[in-house]
Amino acid sequence: VDYFTRVPLDEDWNSHTVRLVAVRGDLVVRSNPGVKVMAVGKDGTEFDLGLTDAKGMLTSRKDLAVGFYDIRLSKRNHTEWSDKIRLIPGEAFKLTENLDPNPGKLSVTVGMSGVSIIIPGQKRRKAPLQDVEVPAEVPLEVTALLEGYRSKTKSIRLEPNGSKTIAFDALVKESGSLWLIIPEDLADEKGLKVFLDGTDMTARKKRFYPALWRFEELSVGQRLIKLTHPDYEDWEGIATIEDGRKSEVRAVPTLAKGLLTVSCMQPGTSFELRIADQ
Repeated sequence: VDYFTRVPLDEDWNSHTVRLVAVRGDLVVRSNPGVKVMAVGKDGTEFDLGLTDAKGMLTSRKDLAVGFYDIRLSKRNHTEWSDKIRLIPGEAFKLTENLDPNPGKLSVTVGMSGVSIIIPGQKRRKAPLQDVEVPAEVPLEVTALLEGYRSKTKSIRLEPNGSKTIAFDALVKESGSLWLIIPEDLADEKGLKVFLDGTDMTARKKRFYPALWRFEELSVGQRLIKLTHPDYEDWEGIATIEDGRKSEVRAVPTLAKGLLTVSCMQPGTSFELRIADQ
């Protein structure tokens, strides 16, 4: 800094003591709340500038002389950070750096085998999991998944260096329902049978009303439906069963063709066949 003053001069030699004051600089730090800020000078002198406030801010005005410093940020259970900066006169140095929390450890169990566990940002793994490192201080959606079963998801949040165990019950198999609509004149026929993929399902029907038969908890996928009755042609159709949904199919069987044999002992007798409307 420039120094100006007036001094009286006597004859002969004169002396005057000059003391220079170092120019001070400003430092503004933006980080996590509660972060300790240290500055280390070129000669190794340490300056404790305090902690960032609840908003993660710390402002140091005129605490440090201009020049080079090693700035160190630290917080319990977080990774430390340091870098060199230079304070210059008339301009505040603005530093923005968030510290990452130390990861937590997660264990996962499932009440059945073969289940995959999905954790955001990580590869899929088979359960059980033991002490897997996961990010802390952020919400995590952990999902248990198995082909043909309904997935389950649980939300967790770990503290830095914390640990947690998630226990999933056995997954529920995916299933849907079939609503089979049949002609009303066939609804009470004892000879009517329903097959799904070749399996007789007649005994499992639930009659919602006479012409509507319901079949619950069917495995998902395409299912071949077959209706049989002694007086009707076999009827077949396809139903696509989806998890948690109903598939509605209307069956329209047709009467089977019959054989009529007529014989008469009287020669020359003629016959007339009339077919009544159905």
